[in-house]
Amino acid sequence: MVGDATLGQLLEHLNSVGRSLIGWDRSTFGSVRKCLGQLRKDLELMRGQSIGSGSTQDERRVMSEIFELLSRDETMEKQRSGVNWLREGDRSTSFFQAKSKERAKTNQISLLKNNVGDVVTEQEELEKVAKDFYVNLFTAQEALDNDHVPMKVTQQMNEELIKPFTTIEVERALFMMEANKAPGPNGFTAGFYQHHWKLLGPRITNVVLNFLHGGEMPPEVNMTTIVLISKVKNPQEMKEFRAISLWNVLYKLCSEVLANCVKVYLDEIVLEEQSAFMLGRLITDNVLIAYECTHYLQRRKGKSGACAIELDMAKAYDRVEWEYTC
Repeated sequence: MVGDATLGQLLEHLNSVGRSLIGWDRSTFGSVRKCLGQLRKDLELMRGQSIGSGSTQDERRVMSEIFELLSRDETMEKQRSGVNWLREGDRSTSFFQAKSKERAKTNQISLLKNNVGDVVTEQEELEKVAKDFYVNLFTAQEALDNDHVPMKVTQQMNEELIKPFTTIEVERALFMMEANKAPGPNGFTAGFYQHHWKLLGPRITNVVLNFLHGGEMPPEVNMTTIVLISKVKNPQEMKEFRAISLWNVLYKLCSEVLANCVKVYLDEIVLEEQSAFMLGRLITDNVLIAYECTHYLQRRKGKSGACAIELDMAKAYDRVEWEYTC
């Protein structure tokens, strides 16, 4: 029954669909480039036999199949390349292929420095360096005194935040996602759900609302592929990478609905100085303010002095703990 469905059951059904699609890809979809080569040979042969008589119905059929395969090839290469700014319909497959190779080369981690400064290159050593770094980063700190944190959420805000979620909120959250962003472990992108929403919508909405209204999230739904993206050219230390998590779309959908609910009150909760945490604010705003302050100090005259202090602070969202936020 749809009403009794859970996130875990839905994920298992999606995994079953994924396995079926793999079989369909091998038996029906096939190799696009191999099929393209064969169709082009067939078209040349047909044209050679129909010289002087114009294009035949078979030629038009083959040409239509070639255009369809070219479109598939372009779409696949565009997804691999991660290029979003190029206009739809541009036949730039070679460009996408070059971008894919460039991304693969850039994202490859061939060496790292461990915590004592020694360079390691073996796969097992690289994995150990990465694991040790994040274990240390996310290890719980000693008990923190949070009595000084003021209460920002009013009773009126809280009443709005705890209202039951609706089907419209779930659908809106899904269609806010980029269609071809990197998928999670099960391989389905947001575009798959968006394209087939008329078929999948009622089932997806039901299980998401079931979780948001107090249901449980199975560990398999929260399975995540973690990818390290370099912040600088030729990174050698773990702090020079930014870790991003590629979640399953079901997990992202649940979190997106919650985020949209909280987003309404962020202006009243988040301080103006926290410019990197809200839509419409830029972290570069703080850089400009720092430059203005430095410029003021350099030009300031008089007997009273002033100084600027540079602090090396860890990112707040890397250190926040549940005990602190409760």
